[in-house]
Amino acid sequence: MPLRLLHFMNRRRTVISQSKTQSQNALLAGPVRPALLRFAGPIILSMVATQLYTVADTMIVGLCLDANALAAVSNASTVLMVFLFVSGGMELGGGLLLAARRPTAAPDELSAAAYNLLFLDAALGLVMAGAGLAGAEWLLRLIRTPDAILPQAAEYIRFYLAGLPFLMLYDLSKQLVMACGNSKTPLYAVLA
Repeated sequence: MPLRLLHFMNRRRTVISQSKTQSQNALLAGPVRPALLRFAGPIILSMVATQLYTVADTMIVGLCLDANALAAVSNASTVLMVFLFVSGGMELGGGLLLAARRPTAAPDELSAAAYNLLFLDAALGLVMAGAGLAGAEWLLRLIRTPDAILPQAAEYIRFYLAGLPFLMLYDLSKQLVMACGNSKTPLYAVLA
């Protein structure tokens, strides 16, 4: 190769490396407000888009089925919040753990931590789904769900919890991506 081409390629590689380093440290340098808005903006939009799925679900049940079905979904959602809070705690904790290790850990260590977190999350998701599937009616009776809507509410919980391990893996994956400083990719995944 001609010497000029080698020089150009090395210079280009250095510029790309510097731009990656600069983008990775963009949250840590400069004014806080613009960096926070650049990072938090996609997260907020992602949460709004996710909430719109819940609104659409409720609208479909309310418009296509009767008032008992809507009441059943409402009661089931109260019980499901317990599972979603545990799931959310795991995901936030996993993301924080990876973000805390990222500056000093080798790529192999980060990879091992991510795989362990994903395994733990999947195992917890399966245990919670199993417990919820077995105890759906008991949990609904605990919050005094009327007998008229108990079977529908239990069915909704069972249907939702069948997908809980997959939802937990998706949410943890989203948190791990954000822990690496990328809040836009999870937004694209929600919108896709």
